[in-house]
Amino acid sequence: MRHDTEQLIEELAALGPLTLEYQSPSVTLSSTLYSQLSEPRIPANCFSGQWSRWDGHRLMLSNRLSYNLAQASYERLTSWNSFVTGIHPRVSEIATQLATKITDPKTNEITNSICQDLMDMCCEVEFADLVPPLFALPRVLPVYQAGRLPIDWEGPEIDTYWASSAKELPQGKIVCV
Repeated sequence: MRHDTEQLIEELAALGPLTLEYQSPSVTLSSTLYSQLSEPRIPANCFSGQWSRWDGHRLMLSNRLSYNLAQASYERLTSWNSFVTGIHPRVSEIATQLATKITDPKTNEITNSICQDLMDMCCEVEFADLVPPLFALPRVLPVYQAGRLPIDWEGPEIDTYWASSAKELPQGKIVCV
């Protein structure tokens, strides 16, 4: 594991629990990149166990990272699974810590979603020497730093073939509570 990844994990561990009502005064989310729900509660259709647009968006971004990593260094790509397996217990612990003050019947699903976001951030940092961070680090991390929870993507969906193309990331906003 690279030193930068260790630093990110420590930074994530230092974040306070998400309350969905707290917004850090030191972190402002730009209205051009983020859309905040007016109610500090999770909509009923989120984290329902059904595949969501947010899930698809994150999957395509992860696929783009692994595709670009394979192009840059197949040898480093082969370390992906062992890297993810190695950090998962700690990242899962941090996700649980972040979700401790969320009072919602879908806490397990929410914690799993947080864990996926944190894993994506760690992967972007771990392989940043070969593939520049595209989304999780520059766009999702600020949501957590502001004490918010990303729940959806507002904008064009990423098509199935985007991950293996050179197309730019579609313009849109992360929806958060």
